[in-house]
Amino acid sequence: MTLSRRAFGGLVSGGIVAGSGCLGFILGNEAQEFSASPATAGDASLDETGYEQANDEETSKQEVSRTFSAAGQEREVVATNYMSEYERSVSFLGMEQQAAVFVAFSTPKVDLFGKTFNPIDDMSNRELIQQVQGRYEGMEVGQEEGTTQIDTLGETVELSKFPGQADLDGTSVDVYIHIGQVSHDGDFVVPIAVYPQEIDDREEQNVVSLVEGLEH
Repeated sequence: MTLSRRAFGGLVSGGIVAGSGCLGFILGNEAQEFSASPATAGDASLDETGYEQANDEETSKQEVSRTFSAAGQEREVVATNYMSEYERSVSFLGMEQQAAVFVAFSTPKVDLFGKTFNPIDDMSNRELIQQVQGRYEGMEVGQEEGTTQIDTLGETVELSKFPGQADLDGTSVDVYIHIGQVSHDGDFVVPIAVYPQEIDDREEQNVVSLVEGLEH
């Protein structure tokens, strides 16, 4: 399934933040750089759920540059986000396919002159999922079906569940999408899971285990 690479990679491309601490940045002479810490699924939760990393490298880096206006002046900011991707082979459409996907995003949260420049700070789960839908041509998302409170990273995350449709190797498939966000150690961490509705009876608990086992 190509959902994670095609859709989720763009979710936090707008997740730019800024902060002070560099004279050249304050004077406007150079860009200020900020980097999140990678968020990953814990080994115990991977063993429990049968998920494996989707690529040669567990975590990929996304560097984004933006120019912001602050205190009447323009400042260039470079932020580094991280995306960790996992997938699981499931019996679906009469064959075994990598049709269950779990992604963990992390994006830095830093204030500049008292203002947070990361749009995720103000986004609801519905707005987050609309960002995913807007960047993936083959995805349609319906109304939220419910939420689950999950303890992870020392906080409680509200994980929303949405029905939808997504493209799986050229076939439109009914799926469920789970998404939430949690603030931890100066970053926003966004877990996202997508899997066929046909396997919902067992896969939702796997998603809960992966979110509970997040490391950051």
